Amino acid sequence: MLITFVLFLLGIYLFLVALWHILTRHHLAFKSNALDFEFLRTPRCDRKIDGTAVICGEGLFTAKICDLHFRRVVIVEPEAWLATDAGRGLHSWEQVHTRTRVAQYKSLHGNQETVSTGLLKLFPGFEAEAKNSGLSISEGDVKASFAGTRFKLPYNYYPKGLPQTLYGGRQALETLIRQATLAGLVTGLVRDPQDPSRVSEVIVRTDNGTINLDATLAVDCTGVTRAGFKWLDRLGYGQTAYGGLPLKDLKISLDQKLQYTTMIVTLTPDLLKQLPIPGDGATRPQALFNCLEDIPSQGRRFFVMWKQEGNDLLFFGGQSNDSPPRLRCLDDMLQWVRSLTTFRDPVPDWVYDTLEMCKKVENTLHISQIRVPGTAHIRYHLAADIPSNFIAIGDSVMSVNPTFAQGSSKAFMGAVALNNTLRKVKTAKQLPDNFSKQFFAQQHTKIDGYWQQTRLMDYGIPSTIPIPGESLSSGAWFRAYIRRLQLLATTDDHAALAMYNGIFGVGTPLDPLHPALVVKVLWGMLKNPSL
Repeated sequence: MLITFVLFLLGIYLFLVALWHILTRHHLAFKSNALDFEFLRTPRCDRKIDGTAVICGEGLFTAKICDLHFRRVVIVEPEAWLATDAGRGLHSWEQVHTRTRVAQYKSLHGNQETVSTGLLKLFPGFEAEAKNSGLSISEGDVKASFAGTRFKLPYNYYPKGLPQTLYGGRQALETLIRQATLAGLVTGLVRDPQDPSRVSEVIVRTDNGTINLDATLAVDCTGVTRAGFKWLDRLGYGQTAYGGLPLKDLKISLDQKLQYTTMIVTLTPDLLKQLPIPGDGATRPQALFNCLEDIPSQGRRFFVMWKQEGNDLLFFGGQSNDSPPRLRCLDDMLQWVRSLTTFRDPVPDWVYDTLEMCKKVENTLHISQIRVPGTAHIRYHLAADIPSNFIAIGDSVMSVNPTFAQGSSKAFMGAVALNNTLRKVKTAKQLPDNFSKQFFAQQHTKIDGYWQQTRLMDYGIPSTIPIPGESLSSGAWFRAYIRRLQLLATTDDHAALAMYNGIFGVGTPLDPLHPALVVKVLWGMLKNPSL
């Protein structure tokens, strides 16, 4: 009887493993970018589409994709200095100007492996250009931890080395890939008088007056401003619910009440060499230390230290809370780090020593304090009535909690979805009547996982204001499981692989649910339920 029962359990386990592999392969084939990147350098089978793709905002990934398919591409950027040499200089940290419409231009910015791989495919010679610009492409390691206790790195599963990722701030990345831009502010769209299902022009206000640009394709890349959503409403689109949702019902949002402070100091070369940072930490852009508290009731407090481009060092601290502390100087950041509660390993002394030594150059300190707007999702894929040649990409369609470092990946996945949709366009005269519907459906398939996972994690913070009709109790099982998986990742190679793949955007969302990991996590809960 016992042998029969054991064989029964073994049969169920093997069946679940087989099912897991089938579902994983299905996800890789239809929902990830893994098989799409090879098309990024493939020329169109037909000649380029006649007309102009107008990128409204800083949609650099999108502009490059459109350049593969349209005869003309125009990026309309409201900050005029970006269209000059000042916006394209080799060393971004030497810029005199700063972005007024990008909150995290001078804040911590992370890139998943998706972005690094995509850029290397999309831009020939990108690796050399990145190096010349002071960025670093090296093994992905953000020093991820369970409340300060490092996850193992999955070298056993990556015998040739961990996947490569791009280390560099938002400022450096934008400067590196910026294309020619038209200085101006898009103020609206013009409905095509001959075909109301399309827009015909983009209205741009410049220093020399207002101009109208012919638009074969209009792309909203205005970020969290989501200006395109307002332009459509102004033109009368989305007033009907026939065949989908009206425009007014497309937006859903939650508010994590996230606030954080970024401090950047510029060190002298001699002081940089004296810092007690282990290994080659002071020689190239990379993560140095990362601690996220395991106390959701305190707003998931965190501290991160990164080496930036040039001689810059970055310190990043914050939490999601109704009234988090304001960090105004290096002493404040030092006290913030001392107040963190770690799991097993204390914050190493070299972190405190580095902060202390940086006080010698505190006169170079640049501080950025940000109250992150609540995250939102404009569900264009459910819309009943939108122009067939209008699309939105990146934060214009969906924003997620920036502490998960998925913003660039989300934008790049949207650009890849656009590439896939444009490759199906066989005519060179105009886009098909169902173009926007096809695009939004494919983009949703690729980015919806970001929204679902981060939303459930954010619901674990008591101060979060959930989506109307939802409760903070949603996803409690998911959060409990992920927490145990993170704990397991400090000692178990398989769990470390699942966490690593999730952090860097490789693999699939099913990786944490491998039957072997489920068994280990459940066993840990039974063995030590209070941990």
